[in-house]
Amino acid sequence: MRFLGGTPEFHLEVIEVLLALGVSATSESMGMIAPYPKRRFGIRYKEGAAIITVAQDATLMG
Repeated sequence: MRFLGGTPEFHLEVIEVLLALGVSATSESMGMIAPYPKRRFGIRYKEGAAIITVAQDATLMG
């Protein structure tokens, strides 16, 4: 999980949902990326793992 901004409570909530689903997760906070995501959740795959970018203030559905 890569979090762009957002509150620690939001980060914890997202991680707890994944863990409840049986998905292992690690997280990191990032200041900013360019271009900024248009949607709240972005997923890409690299070396057999999914990297989820979460931007709390972005549109939930695009």
